[in-house]
Amino acid sequence: LTILGTKKPTCLVQKTMNHGDLETRDDSVLLFVGFSGHPDFNAAAAAKTYLEDRVASEAPPRKVSHCYVNLAPFGKSYNLSSIEIARHLDHKGSIEKLAELLKSPIDQLGATHLAFPPVLGIRNALQNKRRLEELTGTSVFELLGFPPSIPGQRLQRSLEMVFTEAGGNILIGYEVTSYSKSDDLIQSIIASSPRRRITIDARAFLLASGKFIGGGLKGDENGLREPIFDLMTVTGDYYSASDLIPSRFANKLSISPIGQPLQYCGLSVDPKFRPIKEDGIEWAENLFAAGSILAGCNYAVEKSGLGVAATTGYHAARTIIDYLKEVE
Repeated sequence: LTILGTKKPTCLVQKTMNHGDLETRDDSVLLFVGFSGHPDFNAAAAAKTYLEDRVASEAPPRKVSHCYVNLAPFGKSYNLSSIEIARHLDHKGSIEKLAELLKSPIDQLGATHLAFPPVLGIRNALQNKRRLEELTGTSVFELLGFPPSIPGQRLQRSLEMVFTEAGGNILIGYEVTSYSKSDDLIQSIIASSPRRRITIDARAFLLASGKFIGGGLKGDENGLREPIFDLMTVTGDYYSASDLIPSRFANKLSISPIGQPLQYCGLSVDPKFRPIKEDGIEWAENLFAAGSILAGCNYAVEKSGLGVAATTGYHAARTIIDYLKEVE
């Protein structure tokens, strides 16, 4: 469930966002919980939208309401950000205070489930959820919010921890600005920060820089381009996008069922996930690509951005491993 009271399909969900038996239990009663001074979530609107959906589908829960609590983290009760609330709920005693504030609304409604915006903590979200369930006698879950989101930060933190524990090194604040290439092999890349400039040597490189938001693609009146290696860009139909003017490749409706054609643009790769040139030959033998930078991927329409990232990243990595074994 989202903070709008709507639903989003997914194959993976964080444990704090699993609403359990909410829609299968005949006597379930849902209470949307908002925070006074928190403009990112309108509990009343979410409750209304969700109830209309359940009435139309004639499925539980048949009783839905909302409430607002005044938590005032750090003594502030206005213009609260999600990060402020999440940090506050990670502090000792905060969950107990929240449970105390919710006692009256829960008793009045007879709530069996509580829906929160995604703010139940950054480091201790799952523990906070379970503690709140213990104190209130209800099932507690978070709603899906808009990016940048607290659950997104939790996922990022977990991925980075797994990566570093496996021996990886993360350079935060660096941007790849150039590279060194000899024949068909990239020898190194240059990464710059406001204070340093470093050269990174490797036997293989994986480009996963995203589309427009991540800076993986850039567009202007001269066309679309990939800014690091100047790789060939194509449309979703795999025609050249090098001369494509972005403003002329967009639907007049900002939100369209078929999405924006511009979002389908990206890199064309061979079966080994290596970006190719116009003749269909790989641009470099040891450069690979994965994620939304690939042409044909439009996560806003497909609703599978994480799925594309995971599957293409996995298979590109397997290909890189095989490549490294061959060149050893």
